[in-house]
Amino acid sequence: MLGWRKFLQAREQTLAAEGAPAKLAGTATVGLDHLGVPPAADGDDLAHLTTIVTRALADPATFFANPQQPVFRRQGSILTFDSPDGSEGENGIARAIIYQARRRERAIVLLPYWNAPRAAVASFGTLLARCAG
Repeated sequence: MLGWRKFLQAREQTLAAEGAPAKLAGTATVGLDHLGVPPAADGDDLAHLTTIVTRALADPATFFANPQQPVFRRQGSILTFDSPDGSEGENGIARAIIYQARRRERAIVLLPYWNAPRAAVASFGTLLARCAG
């Protein structure tokens, strides 16, 4: 496994050094308002956040549960589904690329990092699909 780690780290460093085309970015939606909970009654956001995190760590299955079953859409090798956090716009849609293995019951599904171009994972996905075959 150490060889894979070196390979992946070197590949990531190469890609990072090359730069990337402009990313799609919307308004930041990170913070207490993003958690879908009312703001702290006393205005102490840090204490409120600590309480929320403590509850999430005590019962992660409930915290990460999605009340709605995602709707998956497939067009060829592209799989899309709405983001479970309810984001709207371009960043509210998750995109995955499916690399079919030789055996029909296996596939590799890659979720490229945020706004990554499809080409960034193509060679790695193809390699993984061959290994899964």
